[in-house]
Amino acid sequence: MSLKSEILALTGLKQKIITVRGRKLLVQEMTGAERDKVSRESLDAKDEFDEEKFSNNLMACCVRDPKTKKRVFTPTDVAALRKLSWHVSQPIKNAVVDINGLGDEELKKAEKN
Repeated sequence: MSLKSEILALTGLKQKIITVRGRKLLVQEMTGAERDKVSRESLDAKDEFDEEKFSNNLMACCVRDPKTKKRVFTPTDVAALRKLSWHVSQPIKNAVVDINGLGDEELKKAEKN
């Protein structure tokens, strides 16, 4: 198998179950296409990066129902996600950042793109 074939065969996405206020959620790693879409949807009216919008778009993209593996939220839910309690949203955001390898350095790179 060629190196190209080996790389393209790496299709499995990391997943982990978290519990927020007694409710189990599945957090799934993004694909490259999802990452590009989240970045585009995180620009403000002046085409500048909006970090708050980015973190809520990440939640919308990565939170899945543990039973069905389907997304819980859509991009139209981002405004509602912004209104969640910090004690609800922060553990979810932390899990999303962790599973996607998005530490502070990666977030700064995203901001530049």
